Amino acid sequence: MSTTSVSYLSRNIIFKNKAFKLEVLDTAGKEKYKALLKIFFKDANMVYILFDYNHKDTFTYAKSLYDYVKEESNVDNLVCIFVGNKYDSAKEWAGNDYNVSEEEVFEYIEKKNLILTHVSIKEK
Repeated sequence: MSTTSVSYLSRNIIFKNKAFKLEVLDTAGKEKYKALLKIFFKDANMVYILFDYNHKDTFTYAKSLYDYVKEESNVDNLVCIFVGNKYDSAKEWAGNDYNVSEEEVFEYIEKKNLILTHVSIKEK
């Protein structure tokens, strides 16, 4: 299901005998919610930024969001992970003007020294 507004989730978790606070803020890529972001990421150690391989504008927004996070973060060694959604379907439709190419993504990730992972969410 697509997000149409802001969604927020907070959980305290234990991982390898250490306590962490996990906060997830989903702004659905809406520019109007960008002002809220700084509240959540300013002291974060890790940030995930999601984009859709089938919509080039989401990758453009993800890159600008990364720049904003790096500029405004209070953490020196912030870990940023780009998450490419719908990777499998983008490969099926490669060459369309609205798709993000693998080359474009890998070039950016390498240039910025980021982590990249792919996900695919399909209805069954």
